[in-house]
Amino acid sequence: MTIDSIVRLHETMCSSFRDHFGSFGFIHVSPEPILPADDTSLLFTNATIVPIKRAIISGAVPEPGFMIQQPCLRVQNLEILLRDGFVPEYMSYFKMLGLFIHAEHFTDACEWVRHYLTQTVDLKKDTLLVRSSVTCAHLHCGWENAAQIELDAYPASYYCWKYGLAEVSGVGLTFAVTQEDGTSQDFGNLVEVRKGASVIGFEFGFGLETILARRLHFDSPFDASVIGALVPYIMFDWRTLCDITALLCVLYRAGISPGKGRARFVLKRALDVAVQMALRTNVGIEQI
Repeated sequence: MTIDSIVRLHETMCSSFRDHFGSFGFIHVSPEPILPADDTSLLFTNATIVPIKRAIISGAVPEPGFMIQQPCLRVQNLEILLRDGFVPEYMSYFKMLGLFIHAEHFTDACEWVRHYLTQTVDLKKDTLLVRSSVTCAHLHCGWENAAQIELDAYPASYYCWKYGLAEVSGVGLTFAVTQEDGTSQDFGNLVEVRKGASVIGFEFGFGLETILARRLHFDSPFDASVIGALVPYIMFDWRTLCDITALLCVLYRAGISPGKGRARFVLKRALDVAVQMALRTNVGIEQI
């Protein structure tokens, strides 16, 4: 796809998300910088929950909740990008769209989420899959008429979330889309968030590039990304080249320079990987 067509897809998805949930009163929250302004527990902003952690901790979540469109950076791929045979499935840099739903509005919000996925995004029952557990029956209840339900196909830890906050954890389900080859590819989650034994809200979110790739039956989120349209296709190494190029761009744009310190070390490591990629693919480092 061309850059222009991908940008239009992104704009359409983002505006539909904002318009749909905004019509129910969700309050838009400005995204956090890639380098979190106040959260010293994180090296990089990695999820939609980051800008609203303070509100969650203090119990200041408005009704019906928050909506966020957050650029995210996760660097787990970095240490394995050059491993023989490794092909990144998910992008290190991506945009995440999400809600944090007030605990009192879960039933209504579930219906709003179902309508969004099945009507606005146009995911059909025979392709939309909900991966859940019997321990999360209250979360997938009501989805039977909109999706296929898969129960306890993974270890119990698959349905559990951690947030790096004292006493805050979650249990949840994962949304997936069945592809033309019969495999099911994940794209988002619905999570009940608890502080101790009390439910403090519910989180719904998905990766923008990921949901577009699943809906359009692309091979990977990279095919639905701007960086994927910019980087020339190279057999076997294309996704790796896309990932490291995007990572470098984001780190430099954030004002990071190579050196000592956690963020600077990540950039230094990314540069090392880029140089090795250049040697392996015959793509010049100046092109990257």
